[in-house]
Amino acid sequence: MMLFEQRKKKVLELAEQTNDALKTIQEVGQKLNVTSDTVKKVIETIKIAANSFGDKAVYASAFTGTVGAVGIAANMIATYQGVGELRAIAGHLKSMSETQRAELALAGGTAFAENIYVMLKSKIEKSDPELDWFFVYHPDTDWTYHFEEKLRTKGLLGRNFIGIVHDLDALVAFMSSVRDVYGTRHPRRRPPFFHLVIPAYEPIVIPTPLLIPEKLHPFRIEGDIHRGTYLVWMNLPGVDEKAVQNIGVFQPPRSIWDNIMVQGKSACTHSHSRTNSPSSSDLRTS
Repeated sequence: MMLFEQRKKKVLELAEQTNDALKTIQEVGQKLNVTSDTVKKVIETIKIAANSFGDKAVYASAFTGTVGAVGIAANMIATYQGVGELRAIAGHLKSMSETQRAELALAGGTAFAENIYVMLKSKIEKSDPELDWFFVYHPDTDWTYHFEEKLRTKGLLGRNFIGIVHDLDALVAFMSSVRDVYGTRHPRRRPPFFHLVIPAYEPIVIPTPLLIPEKLHPFRIEGDIHRGTYLVWMNLPGVDEKAVQNIGVFQPPRSIWDNIMVQGKSACTHSHSRTNSPSSSDLRTS
């Protein structure tokens, strides 16, 4: 009977860990009263790791207030996945074979969750225990159930792992809110370094131009490479190379109108240079 009770207690503890492994913003904010459906949709795209540095009600409250004030809508940044999608947008992955594509496809689901867990564990073990904060972005949600199971069975990843997010606008708003609150509460401390990890089991391209707000720094976006090919491509005009690691720089293909404009400018420049070029008489000396 005693053994049964011990096992029952263990099961209940594991169940509690499962529920608390990843928390919603409303749970972090201690049951925030959110009435706007738009705000609810945005904050639902973020899950915060229990007992992490980000698991603070003040951060959740500030983030929710920012979303409401700025008027952010969920999933406004277009994200494409798959070799076919990326090839249709630009020729960045012409070298990726069908074999590589098949290999990557097999890495989804449970295997993907395992890879993320191992990758984060490795990064966190090599990081500063106080100043390196890790966020994970991926547009899909189906892998998160397997990932939560990993957290339950293998253990939480420590306070440095802040959480997972499925919307980049929401992520920027959350990071900005954390920066504001942290800076106000700890004006003399060094700010934490934000690592935005973007894992991928198939190529991801984000063609929308993204400008990294200065207030997010120190900050870096970190991706992966498969057989010499970037798995994540982003349109980051003017980005500092120190702010990206293993991320392909996406350059949107020119439209027919862009080509017409370029040709028109070239023709005008050529005509102008001929008109103003010195004649043979201009080169003569008196």
